Amino acid sequence: MASNLELIRKQREALEKQTAAASKKRRKAAVETNSAEASRPIICDIEFFNVEQLVEMTGWSRKTILNMFNNDPDFKGRNNGKSWIIEAHALIEYFSKGKPIEEEAI
Repeated sequence: MASNLELIRKQREALEKQTAAASKKRRKAAVETNSAEASRPIICDIEFFNVEQLVEMTGWSRKTILNMFNNDPDFKGRNNGKSWIIEAHALIEYFSKGKPIEEEAI
């Protein structure tokens, strides 16, 4: 059985790969279009994840993820009207702290 830290490290690596692939795909699409926006330089890519995406990425329950959004001050999510979102870099920073999973669900 993998340790909690090893599991978190693997999840963080998977998230970083997914974020990098999505960024590359968006940049390629922007270059291929002929719009005025495509000719502007890309300053930074911002990617957000919702509850369902986090459930899929982590394998945790929806209740656990919502609990993190609502009760964990280190989990820098935002309420976006009817749903919760978190920016990819904030998610990576959260997982890089290496808290045990038992503490995250509190």
